[in-house]
Amino acid sequence: MTALQQKGIFKMKKKTAFLLAVTTIIMSFSGCDTKNGASTSEAASGSLPEVSEQTPSDGSEVEFDIWKDIDKNKVIASVAGHDEFNITFGEFYREYRYYLISNGISDDFADEQKSVCEELRSSIITYLEFEKIFLSIAEELGVGVSSLTEEENSTIAENAETTIENMCTQYNSKASEQLGDGATQAELEALERELLESTLGKCGLSTEIFYTWERNDFVQNKLLEKITENINITDEQVDEMFEEYVGLAKAAYAESPVSYESNSAYTSVYIPEGTRLASQILLLFDEDTRSAINQERALGNTEEADRLRGEAYENNTEIQQKAADIEKLLKSGNSFEELQETYNEDTVNTPYPVVPGSQYFVSEFVDGVFGIDEIGGVSDAIVSDFGIHFIKYAGDAELSDDDVSAVRSSMRSYLHDVESDNIKSTECDEWLNRYQYTTDYETLRLTAPEQEESAQTEAE
Repeated sequence: MTALQQKGIFKMKKKTAFLLAVTTIIMSFSGCDTKNGASTSEAASGSLPEVSEQTPSDGSEVEFDIWKDIDKNKVIASVAGHDEFNITFGEFYREYRYYLISNGISDDFADEQKSVCEELRSSIITYLEFEKIFLSIAEELGVGVSSLTEEENSTIAENAETTIENMCTQYNSKASEQLGDGATQAELEALERELLESTLGKCGLSTEIFYTWERNDFVQNKLLEKITENINITDEQVDEMFEEYVGLAKAAYAESPVSYESNSAYTSVYIPEGTRLASQILLLFDEDTRSAINQERALGNTEEADRLRGEAYENNTEIQQKAADIEKLLKSGNSFEELQETYNEDTVNTPYPVVPGSQYFVSEFVDGVFGIDEIGGVSDAIVSDFGIHFIKYAGDAELSDDDVSAVRSSMRSYLHDVESDNIKSTECDEWLNRYQYTTDYETLRLTAPEQEESAQTEAE
């Protein structure tokens, strides 16, 4: 089985170390999640227990006992020969403290917080290290901060302000409580911003951090676009992928029609010979009856299922009358499509393909579809486990040029994404090898990666 078979049609995204180390972390810690008004914790851990917020009465920065005596200027991550890549404890701590305070965490080493906070510290230092690297590489390639145009800086400022506005809304309830019912919208918004700025202040931050995050995110995207700008997916590559899928679809159909029918990757590239387009007018049995019949079928109680279906039809004079009315109207020359609009209880009125030997639909429906002699013909009333069907042979199914074009376009996009991910991964590995960080895991209260690997090896 190929990777394409395993992943399905055209949507597989290769999860590389680059995407994990960069995209996920940057999305979590560059402010991207806050654009939607979500707290950073939602990106990092999903949820955390609520604890009381630390609020110094004098408005000074919040300090956490285990970290407060560490020199903020202490270098905790560095690259030999590149002092410009140094990361101080203060740079790390402002990000980490912002997370803790935003979520009311007073003790990041408490049992219920310890593991998620440790993971967060690891993610923050990983991001900060890579941030230094990608900002430097971006400058080398001419897409760094110094290259930003006036228009781009304006876009960054607008996005940052939107982020701030969304962050302010998190303080709406608190602001409303403080101001009372008579507060104007302007007063509420002003207090919301004041409360946000107060939280940031406790972390040694200001709203300027959102502009920095937005700018760095913008530069990162420009860098990724730069290194992938020369990707060219050829028609031959698309042809190869299309033919591979056609082969897979044919093999699946030969093995079992339902294997083909249940996979949109196959039905979009290949239609077996003899496939018909069928429309129907369906009169449904009630949901409880359908469920009971289906349950008996699933248990292999065929006779009981047949009995329930027979009773559902014979004891339902309303459905019998509707079927008789439809049959009379069809014989009188009324349009099948117009009758669909009035009577059909199926979810769609448009025709759908039914392959020879279909196992996707109930057998009575399939037999009805292929029991009609000519295109345009309509079956008599057919009873199935679902209800009563009137089926029209609407035409022979085939892939149109538009269908093929749409599939090929999707394939081209998919192949472009795969190539893009490969380039990003390769380039990221090269950057990380070029600028290898030495990290002070002891100060950060983290287990060094090599120690984790050694412990895992010993356990195995």
